Amino acid sequence: MLDRIKKEFKLSLFSEEDANGKEIDLLETFSPSPTGLVIGAKVMLLAVSTFNFVTSILNYNDSKEMWPMFLTKWGFMLGYSYLLSSTVTVIAPLKLMKLTWGLFAASINIQMFITINFWVLVYDGSTEPFSSYYEHGILFILLALDGFAIHRYPLRFKQIFFVWSVLIPFLIWSIIHSKLGIGNSLHNDRPDATDDDALYGTLNWNERPKGAGILAALLICVAVPVIFIVTWGLSALVPRRYVKASSNEDEFEEEA
Repeated sequence: MLDRIKKEFKLSLFSEEDANGKEIDLLETFSPSPTGLVIGAKVMLLAVSTFNFVTSILNYNDSKEMWPMFLTKWGFMLGYSYLLSSTVTVIAPLKLMKLTWGLFAASINIQMFITINFWVLVYDGSTEPFSSYYEHGILFILLALDGFAIHRYPLRFKQIFFVWSVLIPFLIWSIIHSKLGIGNSLHNDRPDATDDDALYGTLNWNERPKGAGILAALLICVAVPVIFIVTWGLSALVPRRYVKASSNEDEFEEEA
């Protein structure tokens, strides 16, 4: 097991070869059979996601321009982009393979972080609109089913950079938001609010810059690697589609 992990660290960003030396059948991974059934399932996922995308914006009670400013919404848009890209890739698998692969690596990890953060630190037991449940858990489940059950994508350790490429820009955005004084409409009805209208009280760069900096460092250096190890473990447990070493290259075998 330790030897395999060492080999995994050495694999390139989009390595077609697994740590066991076998070659991933990319065509069958990104456009699995039966194609018609897979496309139908993915169109349904896109339809559900589109419905919740629109509903989330329409039901947003605060200033509409605030909607895309939060990490939850970034994760929603990222997950939606993956579902759209992966659906196109099923139809034309040679066009967007790497883009889809990278989007999945980023979206599944960002969604896991958003889901854990909401249910452990934010949720207070009150009734939420369905779109909130979708953004904070259901979307993660759908992405996991799509990526690990339908496509069986092999995650590579180096793909953690895709997760950082989303989280780090968001942290930079949170600093810009604080310094520009854009505000947070969610705090408008809170007379006791002391968080300077920061996007998140724990990321208050104006009132508590040191604490915000420490939290940002922990997110980048601890939270992301831990979550990525979990999703990589899920990926490693799922049987993958390999190219057969002999005869017909279009055939594949499934290995654990």
